[in-house]
Amino acid sequence: MKDARQLIIQPYIRILFLISCIAGACLIAEPVFLGGFYVLVILPLFYLNGALRKNMNLLIFGMVPIFLSFVLLYILVSGHSNDAWGFIILKCLRLLVITSSLQFFLSIPKIYLLPTFRAWGLGGQTIITVLGTFTVWEDIQFRAGKIIEARFARGFITERTAWQKAIQLPHILVPLIIGIFRTSVERAESWEQKKILVLVDSLRPAKPKFPVFLNCFLIFASLTWMTLTLIYHFK
Repeated sequence: MKDARQLIIQPYIRILFLISCIAGACLIAEPVFLGGFYVLVILPLFYLNGALRKNMNLLIFGMVPIFLSFVLLYILVSGHSNDAWGFIILKCLRLLVITSSLQFFLSIPKIYLLPTFRAWGLGGQTIITVLGTFTVWEDIQFRAGKIIEARFARGFITERTAWQKAIQLPHILVPLIIGIFRTSVERAESWEQKKILVLVDSLRPAKPKFPVFLNCFLIFASLTWMTLTLIYHFK
């Protein structure tokens, strides 16, 4: 997905949105509120951001296994059926809101990484480390895709389905970890030779133009969610 489709959000508003999401998810114990916030606010943001598929992958491959694990532990194994379903749904919705808000928080367009991190007060080796972290994650996705393609070409994967890709995880981990370590070492040596720290400190990228309506909506959603959280918590 191209960066041009990603939402340009003011750095402080991005932090405000994350804090409000986590606070509300931790303090509100009503599944209806949590589910409504996810459907009415978080999902549309992922859709506008062009990253709805990534959030659906998180939902399918992250939250569904957790939900099934809760069902197995609290209902089938422990036998605690009283209010167990309500407990399971509440916990899963809390995790879904928190993980989705973190995923959205970190979905920063590449060209705006540097001004965003500088607005957050990062500098020196810290900003290089954080930039490297974002680069490593993209390297993980790229290498994992290449390994899956190689296994498909050799006949280990019969169909290009999400389930077939998911069950390849044990076979991907070892070559993926080795490749990531090798690439990280090579990148660190290259950055040191090119004196990337000096270049980043001297670079002054143009300030991005933030869409007024989008950022105002995020402020409104964050403050409304925080207000609802405080009312619910202190009622």
